[in-house]
Amino acid sequence: MTNELKKIKRKYGEDMAKFCRAFLAPILEHEGLLYEILMDNFYPSRELYKDIKDNNLCGEFISYIHGLADIEQERIITDKTVEDLTKDAGYSVFNPKTIEELQSMKKYYAEEEELCTFKDSKRIENSIIFFFIKDDIDSIKREDFPKATREDEYSSSLVCVQYDIDTKELKLIVTRRNHGSKKDIENGGEIKNPNAAFDCNLDNFIPGLTCAMEKDYGLRPKKPSDFFEIPGYIVAHDGKFYKYNYSMDSLYFCSDNVIIDHGEVRKMPSEKFIVMDYYLFDLRSGNVWLLYDKSGIKDCFPDTIKDIEDIKISNDGKQGKTIELKTRNKKDIEIILDSRNRIISYKNDDIDEVGDNFMFFNNNLESIELSNVRKIGDNCLDLNEVAKRVVVPKIDSIGDNFLITNTALRDIYLPEDVSLGKNCFFWNDFLNIHNMRDEERGSIKR
Repeated sequence: MTNELKKIKRKYGEDMAKFCRAFLAPILEHEGLLYEILMDNFYPSRELYKDIKDNNLCGEFISYIHGLADIEQERIITDKTVEDLTKDAGYSVFNPKTIEELQSMKKYYAEEEELCTFKDSKRIENSIIFFFIKDDIDSIKREDFPKATREDEYSSSLVCVQYDIDTKELKLIVTRRNHGSKKDIENGGEIKNPNAAFDCNLDNFIPGLTCAMEKDYGLRPKKPSDFFEIPGYIVAHDGKFYKYNYSMDSLYFCSDNVIIDHGEVRKMPSEKFIVMDYYLFDLRSGNVWLLYDKSGIKDCFPDTIKDIEDIKISNDGKQGKTIELKTRNKKDIEIILDSRNRIISYKNDDIDEVGDNFMFFNNNLESIELSNVRKIGDNCLDLNEVAKRVVVPKIDSIGDNFLITNTALRDIYLPEDVSLGKNCFFWNDFLNIHNMRDEERGSIKR
């Protein structure tokens, strides 16, 4: 892997680096350009590739990056057909339509230099593939070219060209040498950027071939685009895409302590604060502040964390972090965050009452344990659909709209005489409410 791809891997993850190597090879020909484009336009996130893929935006993303790269390729016009051009150049052309036909080309590749295409059963379904085979390919021996290059005579005796089956746009050009053998790589002879042979320009392979492929098959070079958007991302005034956790009017709460306020990027100092959901946690005092106060919806979550005497934070690698708090009453509070600093678990032994609108906008909390709470106000976890574990063994009354939109909870244990407000668990058709006897109220059902 080239240094540039290693840098992309560090910032955006291994899957993005592999994607860039496979589909943005022409830009990798210009040292440092692709990394610069990504860093200038996408705030580093290891989820970027997954979000692009899951939203079926790979083609649009490739076009957008090509548009940003603005690399011009001179085009050669010809009246000749693909077959005529390849014949004049001393090649034949083969367009496999089945897996069996595709696998028949494997015989031309040295061990460890086979195309990834041969291992991908889906490639024949999502790509239009051509092999250009040199007429005297059997007489061109690999060992005759000890100083291998991507386009030497042995390498270019077999050229594979692939187009996207939906967009009909060029994806890659790779020669017979591919990435080089394991031994070659260990000896420093790795073929750099193998999917961009001939600078990913067919005219550099056979002059006029780009024009002929379009004329004969309707296949064309990658078309650049100046428009791109991803669900769940906002473009700030600095021109970068940011993935956000919560969006509220013109406020966007992102990972990495980033808040975007009316387009302006604010990054809270990580040595002092943690932006979790739409709250700000103070690492020095343990206080929590609400970063969004919509008229009529005053979230009381910060009020449940007070009088903190001790703070302990442990990082769970890529999984997130756990905040353990000890109150003045020697009670425990535990907040578990995922890798994006979203609250997924909350435990509080210190309080006996929760007010209105508790975690009103939260939709990532999966577990909540309030072992001593006797009263919960209105609209608690109003928009949470995903909570699967709720422990409130001493509860006497719950206000209106408690977990009104939740559909994930299957079982909850409540005292027999608990008072439930209107619309509690309204949308949950699968919930089993188990009654607890008085003697059970001091224990926590799991």
